[in-house]
Amino acid sequence: MKTRLDRLVVFMFCTIAVSCTPKDVILKNNNCEIEFSTTKTRMPFIKNAQWQITSKHIFTGIESKQTELHSVFQNANIGRVNSGKWKKSESKTHVTATYSFKYNSVVFKRNYSLSIQHPILTSWLEIENKGEKQEINWYPILSENIVFSDDKGTLTYADALAFSPHKQKLADGFHKVIQSETYSSDHKGQLPSWRITGENTVCFDIEWCGGWQADFKQNHNVTELNVKLPPNETQLAISENEKIVGPKLSMTFIAETDERIVRQKYFQIKEDDAKNRYKMPKSGFPLIYNHWYAARRDISKEFILSQLSLMPSYGFDAFVLDDGWFDNLDNWNPDPKLFADSELENALATVKSDGITVGIWSAPWLLSGISSKTKNEIDPNGYYNKHMKAAAIDLYGTDFNARLYNHIDYISNDLSANWWKYDQEFLNDSTKHGKMKNIIALQEALDSVRKEFPELIIENCLSGGRMINDFTNSISQIHWIRDGSGSGLKHARSNIIEAMDAVNFLPLSKVQRWTNRVNEIMDEELLRFYCRSAMIGVWGISTDLTLMNSNQQKIIQQEIVRYREINLVKKANLYEIEKPLSGSPTAEITYYNTDADKAYVLVFRWDESEIISKNIIPSMLIEKNNYKLTNLDTNISSEIDGVTLSSKGFELTMNKNQLSTLFIIE
Repeated sequence: MKTRLDRLVVFMFCTIAVSCTPKDVILKNNNCEIEFSTTKTRMPFIKNAQWQITSKHIFTGIESKQTELHSVFQNANIGRVNSGKWKKSESKTHVTATYSFKYNSVVFKRNYSLSIQHPILTSWLEIENKGEKQEINWYPILSENIVFSDDKGTLTYADALAFSPHKQKLADGFHKVIQSETYSSDHKGQLPSWRITGENTVCFDIEWCGGWQADFKQNHNVTELNVKLPPNETQLAISENEKIVGPKLSMTFIAETDERIVRQKYFQIKEDDAKNRYKMPKSGFPLIYNHWYAARRDISKEFILSQLSLMPSYGFDAFVLDDGWFDNLDNWNPDPKLFADSELENALATVKSDGITVGIWSAPWLLSGISSKTKNEIDPNGYYNKHMKAAAIDLYGTDFNARLYNHIDYISNDLSANWWKYDQEFLNDSTKHGKMKNIIALQEALDSVRKEFPELIIENCLSGGRMINDFTNSISQIHWIRDGSGSGLKHARSNIIEAMDAVNFLPLSKVQRWTNRVNEIMDEELLRFYCRSAMIGVWGISTDLTLMNSNQQKIIQQEIVRYREINLVKKANLYEIEKPLSGSPTAEITYYNTDADKAYVLVFRWDESEIISKNIIPSMLIEKNNYKLTNLDTNISSEIDGVTLSSKGFELTMNKNQLSTLFIIE
C-alpha cells in the first residue's frame, strides 16, 4: 500500500514548490560539450551531449517521466520540496555542475563532473540530513531518458567471473535488468560496466564494490536508464548532520563503433584518467611466480629460497607470497612455526635485492579476534570466513583507514613488498551499519592506500575477480580475474575462454591467468598449449620449480621468450578475437602494434582432431605495405602483400598432433 510520501516522491521528488525554472548549465572541454537542464518538476537531467569539433550529437536527453522510481525514504513527514539551483566549480582535472534542492530536512546534491582532458562525464548523488534520523529504502545512482541514435542502438554487457558478453538490440518494448550482488556476483550477476552503441559508443562504469542494479527500457528511440542500489544492497540510515556520498557512474564517450577501436580508445582514456587521479606504477606484462596452486600453505624459508635459486633461469619479474606465511590475522606476523626470527624478512629482502618485485597476499578486513581490542573491532553481525577462521572487521564503525595504512606500511617496510594482492570476502548480508556504509568505508581506505603508497603495485583479487569494477580498475595494476586450481588441457581451455571474454572489458595488461603445476605436464605440445593459454593477457606460473625436468624447463623458457616478444605489441591494446566456439577448429587472437603494420597471431586448436587447414585474415594490417609472414614454431617465412593479407589472409596448416601455433607478420 502506497503512503502519501510514496505518491509525492518519485526519483527525486516530483512535487515541487512553484518557482522559476533554473537556467541551463553547460560543461565543456576540448572533446565535448554537455548541457544540463531541469524538468518541469525541477529535477536535473542531461539535455544534450555533443562533440566540440564536429558539433554532432553524442546523445540527447529527454525529460524523465514521473512514474518509474519508488520513494527513497522508508518513513518521512510530508513537507515542502524547495526548487533547486545549479552551482559550477572547477578543479585541476574536472569541471563540475551541482544541482541542489531540499526536501524537509534532507539536502540532495546531484553532481555532474566532466574531465578537463578526456570525454568522461561522471555523476553521483550526495544526501545530507539536517534533521531527525532517516531510513533509506534504496539509493539512486543515475536516472536519464536518452536518445542515442535514430536506429536505437545496441546494449553490450558481460557476466561476472565468466566474462561472457551479451549483445541486445534496443528495440521497441525492450526491457532488461542487469545487476549484481556484493562481490560482483557468483549468482548470475553482471559486471558493473556496459556499453550502448548507436552512432557513437557510450561506455558506462560504476565505481562500486557492492551490489547494484541497472534497468533499461526502450520506448521508440528513447532509452530509459535507471541505475540504483536496491534495498538489500543499501541498508542505509542517515543520522542528523550526516552526509552520504553515493556511488559514482561514469560515461566515456567514443566517436567510434568498431569494437576493436572502441576497446583501444576506451582503455587508453580510462588509463589516462586514472593517472590524473592517482600517482601509481604503470600496468605492464610481468612474468609472475605465486606458490598457491603449487604448495598452498605448505611453505617454509627453505621452499622460498629453493624457488628463488631457480627464478633467474626463467626471468621472473615478481615473486608473490600467498596465503600461509602469517601467524594470525590480528597482527599478520610471519608464522613462528614456519620461520625463525627474521627468516622470512631476510629471505624477501634477498628477493628484492635481486631485482625481483616482492608481492604479499593478505586480507586485512578479517580479524582472528584474539585480543579484546580486535574482538571489539569485529562486526557482531558480519561475515565469518571458515577458510581463514576469521571474522570481518566493522569497517564503518572502526578506523579502518588507519588499520589498512599500518598494514600496508608493515608489508612494504618489514617484508620488502612493493606488490599487494588482496583477497577474501569482507561483508555479510547482515551487518551492524548496513552494506552501503561498509562499502564506502572500504573504498575510502583503498583510495587512501593508493594515494599514500604511489610505488605499490596493487593486484585486485578478492577470491578470484568478484570485485572488478571501475574503482578497483582505477587503483589496480592487475586483476586475478578468476580462481582455478586445475592443470593441463581443461584448465588451459578455461584460461583461453575467460581471458578472451575478459579482454573485451579489461585491458590486456590487467587480465591475469595461470599455469599451475606445469611439472605434471609431460606432453610437449600440451605444455606449450598450456603456457600460451595464459599469455593472452598476463602470465603467472604456480609450480614447484625444483620438480621441473630439463625438457619442461627448456619449453617454458622458449615460451617465456615468445611471451616477452608478443608483449611489446600487446601494450597497444589493439586486437581481434576469434572466440573458441563449439564446432570451430581453432580459436585465435591477433595483436597489432599501434600503427597496425605489425602483428602476432596466436592460434589454439579447439574442436578438431585431424589436420587443420584454414585461412586467417589479419584485417587491420595496412594494405599498402608488403609483409613477411613467419611461423615462429617452424621458422618458415614467406612474403605476402598487404592487400592479399588483409582481404584473403594466409593459409594456416596444423598437423594432427599440433595444439597451438604462433605467427609474426612484419
